[in-house]
Amino acid sequence: MATEVKDETLTAENVQVNLKTLQVARYGRWLPRDIARARIVEAVIESLNIEDRATLAEYEVRENPCEEER
Repeated sequence: MATEVKDETLTAENVQVNLKTLQVARYGRWLPRDIARARIVEAVIESLNIEDRATLAEYEVRENPCEEER
């Protein structure tokens, strides 16, 4: 049975990302681009408030693709 996914939006304010990281994330080659994108994701997550981090954690548990269907 498919899980219904609600469109949930979190707001991150004052995210600071190095310009070089943004440039590599946008135009870089495979591995450097993936690393830069991961850094941006981490910066966004770090700027979430406590409630939004909890919401994200709950979502990740609920939508874990490695979890077996029950």
